[in-house]
Amino acid sequence: EVIIPNETYVISFDAYSDTSLFSFHGGLYHKNVESNNYNYHSGRMDVTIEQEHVNTWQRYSFTFTTHKGIDTSKPVYLVINGHNNPEGSGYITNIKLERSNIVSQWTPSQFDIDDSLDDVVNDMKEYTNESIITNNATLRIEFDNITSRVDATEKDVDGVRGSVSEISQRADSISSTV
Repeated sequence: EVIIPNETYVISFDAYSDTSLFSFHGGLYHKNVESNNYNYHSGRMDVTIEQEHVNTWQRYSFTFTTHKGIDTSKPVYLVINGHNNPEGSGYITNIKLERSNIVSQWTPSQFDIDDSLDDVVNDMKEYTNESIITNNATLRIEFDNITSRVDATEKDVDGVRGSVSEISQRADSISSTV
């Protein structure tokens, strides 16, 4: 979906920081047809992690109206960066941009779900193929063992026949001398 000029949007995300007063800044960074330059023409977001939310994930949001002069023929960037006065770390996840002024619960996009299903199907195919290859190798090994046992049995049988044959020949030779 293309960003529409002069429309209300909301950016929401889950944020975590190990430091009180850690801040996240950002917004839509886009070209303006009137000034012909890139900037945060649709407003800038400032979110600061308060002491009671340190070391916990919290959902934050920023509602804004896109600039009437947003140039949608050029790239529009959603930028979120961290800046802090005290030293520390900050993390964000589950980012959502919606054309609305109401924040909704984060859910994966349809594209993420399709990719996830494709990943599951591909993983199952790979597992099945590996299982078949492994089981075929096992069957080949077991088949070779059976064949080896049969070969050894045939050799034993042949060896017994040879011994019986030698005994008969000796018996003939004994009987001819006697």
